[in-house]
Amino acid sequence: MTYPVHVAALCVAASVSVTAAQAQDWTAAATVGLGFGEFSDTDTSVTTYSIDVSGRVKFTNGLSVGLDLGYANLESDDVAGSSSVTSFAVAPRYRFATVPYTVGGYVEYASLDDTGFTTSLDATSVGLTGGYVGTNWRTEVFWGITDTDPEIGADTDIQDYGINVGVLSSDRLSFAGNLVRTSIEDSGVTVNADLFEIASTYQFGNGFGLFGSVSHTTISSLGDSVDVNTVGIGGSYYLGDRIQLPLTVSLELAQSEIDYGGYTGDMSTVRFGLTMPIGGKGGKLPLNSTAGAVQNGRHSAITSTVLSAF
Repeated sequence: MTYPVHVAALCVAASVSVTAAQAQDWTAAATVGLGFGEFSDTDTSVTTYSIDVSGRVKFTNGLSVGLDLGYANLESDDVAGSSSVTSFAVAPRYRFATVPYTVGGYVEYASLDDTGFTTSLDATSVGLTGGYVGTNWRTEVFWGITDTDPEIGADTDIQDYGINVGVLSSDRLSFAGNLVRTSIEDSGVTVNADLFEIASTYQFGNGFGLFGSVSHTTISSLGDSVDVNTVGIGGSYYLGDRIQLPLTVSLELAQSEIDYGGYTGDMSTVRFGLTMPIGGKGGKLPLNSTAGAVQNGRHSAITSTVLSAF
């Protein structure tokens, strides 16, 4: 397929070209996380070690580049081996000087590796974006395609499209939401994965913060469907006013539930996080939280569902 190569080349070229411009501003943050999860039906427990980095570089000529990195290692005493989820995303974007519109693209990569079964699944997504930036809000639509390794089928086509919305109601309150469809077609059969997720954060002003999110995914084909729901709520405290390091500690409770054909199972997790800005600037929202997964959501419904659950 030549189209993915062309789009990827454009995105990489845009990312590289911005190095020739003078940087105006940049923000970034990193979160080191530790999670404990338990599956209800099997009493299987999972321990998750994670690190996430998210940042954005803005340039004086209207260009900006968003970058997200993530790695999570999942271990269980009840299962041999371990699993890991690796993700990477780069999104160059151009904002016009005379009108509040943006155009851009994205390249995303996600990998699921399982040493217990010596298997792995890689997904690479590329696409184009267009958006509008208001005073305290933004919205962006996108369309792209995804390739998997190994391939699902020789004639499989995967398309991703949707809309992202972000609202900054005040200096303390923010909202983010994503509506995404991933459509998989192979040999006349279509599988649709529809994702809706919303998150909110609130800073009380005394160092304490509150965040939460709700996401719902439906995977449907030929009259059958699988529903995946994830809910998370947590709190954070900024230590920078008490110590010399700008650290934010966080604790979140999250639950993911799967429903298929009358079967219902869930996984409950407790997530600890330690978030620190890179370069002195960056957000306080823990990136290993469900709300962080929404605010830094991917353009694939399936990838976003996995990242939110873990």
